[in-house]
Amino acid sequence: MPYQEYVTAAFQTDSDLKELDRGIGFAEQGEWKKAEEAFGAAVANLTKSPDPDRKKLAKAYWNLGLAYEYAGDYDKATQTVRKAYELTQDKSMLRELDGIDSSLRQGPHRVSADRAAPEVASGK
Repeated sequence: MPYQEYVTAAFQTDSDLKELDRGIGFAEQGEWKKAEEAFGAAVANLTKSPDPDRKKLAKAYWNLGLAYEYAGDYDKATQTVRKAYELTQDKSMLRELDGIDSSLRQGPHRVSADRAAPEVASGK
């Protein structure tokens, strides 16, 4: 039987951002491109405002960064999680950046749909 790796992604929710729920649904199915599109739509909608809600924008960037990471696009993941960190100064995001950096050093690695098991962190 082949070795299977399971990952847990701590996605964040927000009752005002339906795109996050949609993206999490795609992530739970391992449909990372669709998850990226949903989370990217949340970022785009929030940044249309001249003064976006920083907490909501950070959640959208965080989720988008995780989707990039688990799809194996570590460069985009690093940039996006860093944006979330800049908005919140949440130290746990630095740990995620360290993990992404480790993945970059190990070389290309993708998480396939059957190995993805997202976890949702609630919060508004």
